[in-house]
Amino acid sequence: MMNVKKIIQAIKKNKTFLISTHVGPDPDALCSEMALALYLKALGKKVIIVNEERSPERFHFLPGVKQMKAYSKSMKVSYDAAIVVDCGDFKRIGKVAGLIDQNKPLINIDHHVTNNRFGHFNLVDVKSSSTAEVLFELIKASGVALTKSMALHLYAGIMTDTGSFRYENTTARTHRIVSELRQFNFSAYELYRDIYERIPLNDIKHFTKVISSFERLFSGKVVRVVLKKNIVSRFSQEFDLRDTIFKFLRTI
Repeated sequence: MMNVKKIIQAIKKNKTFLISTHVGPDPDALCSEMALALYLKALGKKVIIVNEERSPERFHFLPGVKQMKAYSKSMKVSYDAAIVVDCGDFKRIGKVAGLIDQNKPLINIDHHVTNNRFGHFNLVDVKSSSTAEVLFELIKASGVALTKSMALHLYAGIMTDTGSFRYENTTARTHRIVSELRQFNFSAYELYRDIYERIPLNDIKHFTKVISSFERLFSGKVVRVVLKKNIVSRFSQEFDLRDTIFKFLRTI
């Protein structure tokens, strides 16, 4: 994979790292942060993860996610290099951008085709299903042994960004990687259940109202839904409204 060696060299040269991702992080973003942090710690590095907001409660069951830092104006962070994951544009990390010193190395690790290579070092593989898949290749190339915790987070990131291996971004390589990750003793079923099958009843009731507001345009070729703040505020922190709508729209 292009630029892997340069990224590994940049990591080796620095001791402390600031990790961040895009606002409104999904599981691939959060799990990529965690897998990267575990990898860096295995190399003896010091790591701090800072995102614009507190991690969504629905993902707190994932090891380490609850302990991620949320940005605050009074926050002061000392680091040697920053790594941004799963983010196509530097501006998408939100207020955390104010913590980034442009005179220090900035590493950009992503899989989105829209990525604008904003880092001093860029590892962007648009053929990968997810940032977690990119990180798997990075970890393997560096010679660091995978651990159960790394495997769990990488699997979660890949599973969610591929729609549980149903989307067209799921490749033969994706399945080979997942096969290796599954050698570790974690329950893929429990992970899926905790992410997708713990929806509060009230959220389901509110979501049915959202569905009923869908509008068909252009002879049914386009479906539109308008979400106002008073509607969004009805949902609990346990419910990922955006992701659920996207998945529902794919079925139409």
